Amino acid sequence: MPPCQRATTPRAIAVDAARNLVLVANTHDDLVTVVDGSTYTEIAKLPAGKHHYDLAVDSVSGSLYVADLEGDQPFTTVDLRGIRKP
Repeated sequence: MPPCQRATTPRAIAVDAARNLVLVANTHDDLVTVVDGSTYTEIAKLPAGKHHYDLAVDSVSGSLYVADLEGDQPFTTVDLRGIRKP
């Protein structure tokens, strides 16, 4: 299986076991990388806030909570239900 491209500034990781997704907060990119937990391939990059430092997943609601160091809000909520694996 091909490896996932390495994030330039990974800071935090979370797992959505219900969807078999691995989520990586990339602090300086202001993106969250979504990785297929079965193949370890990158399937999406999601914009989410400014300078992330922690992640939490609610697998029941399909929500990802991204704690931000900067920006208007202390955290950003991302809906994971729309993410489709190839």
